[in-house]
Amino acid sequence: MRTRDVMLLIALSALVSVLGWAEVLTTFTENFEGTLQDVYCRSGSGNEIVAAGGNPGAFLHNPAAVTPLPVLATVSPVPWIFTGDFRILGVTDLGIDVNVFAVSGEAGDRPVSLGLIRYGGTGDPADDCDLLLPGKEIPRPGSGWKSYNFRVPAWKPAMPAHWSAYGACASWPRDTAWYQVMQRVSEARFYIGDPRASYSTESWDIGFDNARVTRGKSDAGPTFAIGEPAVPVSALPGPTD
Repeated sequence: MRTRDVMLLIALSALVSVLGWAEVLTTFTENFEGTLQDVYCRSGSGNEIVAAGGNPGAFLHNPAAVTPLPVLATVSPVPWIFTGDFRILGVTDLGIDVNVFAVSGEAGDRPVSLGLIRYGGTGDPADDCDLLLPGKEIPRPGSGWKSYNFRVPAWKPAMPAHWSAYGACASWPRDTAWYQVMQRVSEARFYIGDPRASYSTESWDIGFDNARVTRGKSDAGPTFAIGEPAVPVSALPGPTD
């Protein structure tokens, strides 16, 4: 099933290229209907695949995540499903379904947030450029599954409202940070909270399902190669990073 999904995505991407960026939107969904070794996203060392109880079917479960900030992040073997040059790919949206089964203390007033990261090439997270988009509040513990969708107009030359940059590019012009990350997303993350905030460490029983990305927006074609914003050379990773 996983191979079929990947081959379909590759075929549709090739079709978009052949048609000269005709608008063929394609959504890939990680539904966790496989083994833990096969999935494209994980949530720490204690996560597991549960065959039933998701939204619907299987889901990724982390029953005892002791952390101030639970997160679902893209991983090998094929992280490029959720990464790469978002401008060329014509990415429009990412999404996730979340279920907070229980939490040891107060979950607090926190959003589910999307983070897109461009690695700096040094191996030090402090050198990475991070973009963040906070979404709706997390589901109340025990209230069931809640879906979150994040609009990512990757073809736009300016950073949309409600997005922000932090990490190595916090001091860059907003549009420069947006452009640089959109042309090379190294990792996507779904945070249960805001990574810039300070939270108490709690034990979370949490589930994730239907991590998804939609791409193929035709507007991306003529836009991505026009007018790259100026960035100090010292602030950018080397050509082999």
